[in-house]
Amino acid sequence: MSGELKCLLALERRGALSEDELFLLQRLEAGDRGEAELLAMVESVFGEEVWVRRNVWLDRQVECDLLVVTRARVLNLNAKFYQGDFRYVDGKAFFNQSELRSNPVLAFQRSMDRLRELARRCGLEDVPVDGRLVFLNPDYSVSVDGSNVWPCVGRADVLKMLQDLRAEAGGSRLGTGYNSGSRRTGTPSGLDINWVASRLMTLESESKYWAAPLNLSHLQKMYRGLLCPSCGNRHLSVSQRIVVCACGHYRISKEQAVWETVQEFAMLLHDQPVLRTSELEWYLGGEVRRGFILNILKENFKITRLGRFTVFQNPFYREPRENCVQRLIDREDYIKRNSTIQNMNRITGVNKYNKQTKRK
Repeated sequence: MSGELKCLLALERRGALSEDELFLLQRLEAGDRGEAELLAMVESVFGEEVWVRRNVWLDRQVECDLLVVTRARVLNLNAKFYQGDFRYVDGKAFFNQSELRSNPVLAFQRSMDRLRELARRCGLEDVPVDGRLVFLNPDYSVSVDGSNVWPCVGRADVLKMLQDLRAEAGGSRLGTGYNSGSRRTGTPSGLDINWVASRLMTLESESKYWAAPLNLSHLQKMYRGLLCPSCGNRHLSVSQRIVVCACGHYRISKEQAVWETVQEFAMLLHDQPVLRTSELEWYLGGEVRRGFILNILKENFKITRLGRFTVFQNPFYREPRENCVQRLIDREDYIKRNSTIQNMNRITGVNKYNKQTKRK
């Protein structure tokens, strides 16, 4: 699952997404289902006779939904799960009769050109590098003319495609003549799968893209505190050691529940290099005391500054592509203002955010 999808799911559970973001979430979830289904099909057809990795970025240039190494070749399988009919005619892509501004077939062709160049860079110049665009939604049609370079495969033909690739790999003798420096890329029965995969993985990198940053509109709308992952309930029973939801499907140690929530907020603050205890206390809605949060942070995160206000390194930090100084200032000011209100409510015995929370 991509970082962008994880962030959107976290914000959706907390009611903080806009309509546009909800639409993006639905699209990414559909794509994730398609990738998972394709991975299951590859594993069922090939078994252990193949190396496969999902959601791979190479050198921040090429994204592979499924990167596969067989005895015969390297395969980049790009999974699509469009909620509509897809046509590709004369170099133009259409979705439900409307031309797409972003052409997935041309984008895949460019991606494959870069992948072949990267394979040459890591010593795999003699290894065949191939690709397929795979359309997995069985409810809609796919029509592609002969102007595309790489094969486009509809849902009904996916299984046959994989069986043909397995048959090719089973009869492969491609590796007998391959050499790369002093190391052979092949064996008498075809490619040395693990060695080829290890060469490709020397180029593995973080995603070129990441989720949109957390902004004030998200902070203003989001539900805070511990949430039940099963039903989304915000009104949990929190004791000294256990967190329980009335739905009956969520009973977990308080330490684990807080740790998971801390990681979630750290991920959402991916444009922020440090974490402050006060921010996490705010995110937890005042349901957990600062000392409890501080102990969890000390056990799991690196301290970057000691003192009255200890600061921790954010392991999810990704350097922003744009100037984000003002956004960070606005976000910090908003949390500080609301933390003051939250602390006053606690002093006066008012729990504005979760009246059913039990604190001992």
